[in-house]
Amino acid sequence: METITTKEQLYNLVKYCKNEKKQVSRLGIAGNIHAGHLLVMKKIKENCDILIADLTVYISNLWEDLLRQPRGNSFTVIPDLERNLNEFDLVDYLIINRNTEECLSKSYNFVLNHKDRFFEVGRELGLSDDIIVNSLIFGLMSPIDFVTKSYIGPKSIIQARIADALYKDQYTYQSNFIWDFYRGADGGSISRTRNSITLAKVVSNAVRELKAGVGDFDSLNNLMKEYFMEDPKFTIIDFNIVQKLDKISDNCTLIFMDGRKSDYIHIKDGRLIY
Repeated sequence: METITTKEQLYNLVKYCKNEKKQVSRLGIAGNIHAGHLLVMKKIKENCDILIADLTVYISNLWEDLLRQPRGNSFTVIPDLERNLNEFDLVDYLIINRNTEECLSKSYNFVLNHKDRFFEVGRELGLSDDIIVNSLIFGLMSPIDFVTKSYIGPKSIIQARIADALYKDQYTYQSNFIWDFYRGADGGSISRTRNSITLAKVVSNAVRELKAGVGDFDSLNNLMKEYFMEDPKFTIIDFNIVQKLDKISDNCTLIFMDGRKSDYIHIKDGRLIY
């Protein structure tokens, strides 16, 4: 794996990707590598010749500006990240994406110009501020976005769909979704850097209810209240039309939220994905 740390190296890589006939894919990373990243990268690698991991360190600034709080786990130790990626031998290039000021300045202003609409729509959808800002982030681009096929893991699918709906044709970033979650033997999520055992239990109970035929909002929402005393948040969103639902549909995302933590269940074409 080669690490790209300068603007010159980055633009040389962009030029190479433009001229190279091989299939090039990209996965954006905003924090430390975990099992969920590895699952997604393995699936991407099956369908490409060159895989690029893009460490978007500039996200921390946006987080602090909009939420008035530090991003936390996005401050990864780069040598540790390089060592982990080399160990698993899945990535061909790692981009330390902080040397593209011309592109980032333009896209950062683009994001800020849309933030009020995102918070308005996000709150109508019942989302936490953390997820709203995650949706905004899909307006941030690097030059590598224009010459690669970019992939999104399952925890970011609804954020990407909100960005698609609100940014519409104003930007060219296109996401390819990987739908598979990485779960533990008990069905709980262990792929999140900011993992919540409690939310994992809620998801496990929700899956049991869904398989038993329960699909109304109130019943699923009550699962959150069983575990959280203060401000539990739950919503169901149709990810095709990005609209809040009062019951499950054949294409929707169930989002369980507790402050800055969240977990997801997708239903795609009637198939349960968790």
